[in-house]
Amino acid sequence: MFVTLTADQLTRAWNAVQWLANRDLDHAANANGVGFSKSDTRIGHKLARWPLAVVHQSEMLAIMLLKLARKYRKQLPPEYIVDQACR
Repeated sequence: MFVTLTADQLTRAWNAVQWLANRDLDHAANANGVGFSKSDTRIGHKLARWPLAVVHQSEMLAIMLLKLARKYRKQLPPEYIVDQACR
């Protein structure tokens, strides 16, 4: 599956996962609506450790970041929303 993302969208998705990981201090031990769910916490924290430069070169990482950024968009600040309108 090929995903067409702009560099800006991929950077926002990477920032979104970083933001979520930094708030998921309990690694989903408590159902508190902050950070990743129990089913996503492991992969979310692993993805957050990848450097942005590597992510920009990997379609697989891009797909996973995009999926998480879209799934958790309600928690994100507006600047990290992947599918926002271009300005």
